[in-house]
Amino acid sequence: MKNYEIRDGKMTLDGKPVQLKFGDLDQIKVLRKFEKLSRELKEQGVDLEPTAKTIEFHFNCLCGVQRSVDVDADFGYEKHKCLHCEREYYIESDNYDNYKLYLIEK
Repeated sequence: MKNYEIRDGKMTLDGKPVQLKFGDLDQIKVLRKFEKLSRELKEQGVDLEPTAKTIEFHFNCLCGVQRSVDVDADFGYEKHKCLHCEREYYIESDNYDNYKLYLIEK
C-alpha cells in the first residue's frame, strides 16, 4: 500500500499533493478511513469545517522594491500593485500550493 494521506483537504503521497485517480484502491481506503474518522469526531462534537488560509508571498518588483503580500491560498488569481512605481502584477495559484508571478504589461 502506498503512503497516501489527506492534508489540508488534499490527497498527498509522501507529503506531496497528487491527483485523485478513479478506482485507485489505496486512495479509496484512505478516503474511507478519513470519512469514518470525520463521522466519529462529528459525533463527539468536533467541527471539521475547513478554514481559509493565506500565504505570505514575497517578490521583488522590477524597480527593486521588495513586496510582501498576503495571498488567499484557495484563490486562483490575484492582482497586486507596486506601491513605489505602480507596476501591476498578478499571482496565479493552482490547487497544489504552486504560485507564479506575472507582470501585467500596459
